[in-house]
Amino acid sequence: MSVNPYAYRVDLDELRQTLVRAAAERDDRSTVENGELGWVLHERRTMHDAVNRLRARYGKPPVTEEAIVRVEMSATGHIDYMQKFALGAADLVHAD
Repeated sequence: MSVNPYAYRVDLDELRQTLVRAAAERDDRSTVENGELGWVLHERRTMHDAVNRLRARYGKPPVTEEAIVRVEMSATGHIDYMQKFALGAADLVHAD
């Protein structure tokens, strides 16, 4: 199945906005849980939910949390972390 560029762009914008909203809560989520900062876990969970909600809209099965961790880790350390994380998440939405 080919990717509709308009749908991809709309989904990317939605995912980026979702991540920005989740990131706005970082100061309130400074606890450590299983060696991970609370805000990191919150952003991953939020993006996992968002990706799977969008995939369901397209009739696709959910992705694993490990898939989200992979795209998040590939964005880590980049100056444009938020954009790269959102792009990776959009790629997951539109993957077969």
